[in-house]
Amino acid sequence: MTATFAQQIALLGCAGLLVWAAVGDIIHFRIANRLSLAVAALFGAYATAGWLGGMPVAALSGLAAGLGVFIAGFLLYSRGLLGGGDVKLFSAVALWSGLDGLPQLVFIVALAGGVMALGMVGAKTFSYVRQPASRPAGLPMWRAVLRQPAPYGVAIAAGGLVSIARLGGLA
Repeated sequence: MTATFAQQIALLGCAGLLVWAAVGDIIHFRIANRLSLAVAALFGAYATAGWLGGMPVAALSGLAAGLGVFIAGFLLYSRGLLGGGDVKLFSAVALWSGLDGLPQLVFIVALAGGVMALGMVGAKTFSYVRQPASRPAGLPMWRAVLRQPAPYGVAIAAGGLVSIARLGGLA
């Protein structure tokens, strides 16, 4: 099934917003609320364009996936394990994946996040070995390395890009 022109515009817009969110998270360790809202709004436009074009989209499945991710993310946020911006972006991206694509989305986000975290741990460890004075005083190296923040929006954007590529017929 091929996406309509309006749906393709929504897919491209979402891809651009996800890249913007990832770059912003790398630079500022922050994901703007307006980006998550725009990703969610574009899903609404995508679903509406599909419905109007005679191609019904499983919008209820997307809403269920988004709500489920939001609830799980809120629990992680309340325990300090995930940032609020990450939860909102992940929930907005889950709209696009729907319930059928949610396992794939979670897997890709986890895989990309793990690769990113390993790279960051390696880089920080190398930095502390080369310049021991840069390590926070009183902390063992392993603890200092694990205390650094991670721009998890990058991993969420990777999963989101795969989800929208699947909708666009590219994956």
